[in-house]
Amino acid sequence: MDIRRRLYPYPVLSNYTDDYINSTFCVEVLAEKGIREINFNISLKLVNDEIKQMINDGIMEYVVHIECPQTCY
Repeated sequence: MDIRRRLYPYPVLSNYTDDYINSTFCVEVLAEKGIREINFNISLKLVNDEIKQMINDGIMEYVVHIECPQTCY
């Protein structure tokens, strides 16, 4: 996925900002094509205790956005 340098709410965890030091976020996506559907197995790896705690407290959450350029879905 191509995340370009856009205006996002502060702070942003990315490789082009220093909002979070010594932190990483990685996503691994495996897609399996079925007869009428595509199943996604998504693994998320976050290295940042502060953000993990906010996710556990319900302040933040993981969100996955998937779209198809051919169908615009």
